[in-house]
Amino acid sequence: MQKRPKKGCEHRLYQPFFTAKTAYRSSDAQALATRKNRISPQSGKEGEQQSCTLYPERKIYDIVEKRYGVNREIVAAILLKETRLGRIALKHDSFYVFDTLLRKLRDDTPRNRRLLAMARSNAAAIVEFCYTNGIEPQACRLPASYAGAVGIAQFMPSSFSYAVSSAPDRAPDLTDMKDAILSTANYLHKKAGFTKLLDWSKVGDMRAIEDAWYAYDFTRKNASFAYEKQNRRYYDCFTCKSKKFAYIRDYAKKIMRYNNASNYAVGVLRLAYEARR
Repeated sequence: MQKRPKKGCEHRLYQPFFTAKTAYRSSDAQALATRKNRISPQSGKEGEQQSCTLYPERKIYDIVEKRYGVNREIVAAILLKETRLGRIALKHDSFYVFDTLLRKLRDDTPRNRRLLAMARSNAAAIVEFCYTNGIEPQACRLPASYAGAVGIAQFMPSSFSYAVSSAPDRAPDLTDMKDAILSTANYLHKKAGFTKLLDWSKVGDMRAIEDAWYAYDFTRKNASFAYEKQNRRYYDCFTCKSKKFAYIRDYAKKIMRYNNASNYAVGVLRLAYEARR
């Protein structure tokens, strides 16, 4: 289980870190949390300052940046949004979720047929994962959300090929923080083409960008932060209208390979931006 930071020295990615005047708007456009006093990385004694500014599992995060070219704060922000760094209890078994869909859904509508195809592929991926790693069927219990997404990183079983183990003598365990960190970075690296660390000096004020995006999205029915066209659909693209957003648009697209929602990508970038500061 991931250790909590010492009292009075909570890492900024464990608790959202905003002043009383600001509130982070998550993907459902509601405030995630507020804090009256944000911890300053320059405050406190030297030893306390270091422990406050370094990430938990910092050695793994070092590997993430060197091996995969993915910013540690991006990975941590994704895990925070997915399961609050493992603090959200996962009360379901992934195989049972997809097995239930296969047993109860009728093949009578296009939507149901898509769901059934998704359930088959994910159930098959779970069986393959357990068989390949020598896990007995009765022991193959994968803690998941109600949608079947597994572990701290909320991987769908069909994405298990991107899962990475931090130990060479065992299968990847997405309920383990080290494995979740490595797996998230590997997914972004291989599937999203995230190969070079985001340079925050080229981004500008992410707070202002976020505010402008939400105002833009609120007044349009079909807005996208990064795309004019995607999956045969056309969007009113926020960042496509100005060259100054070209850099952040490219990285937003990479994050949207993990979760396709514009608000998700903007939220991850804002969390990472605040953590980096």
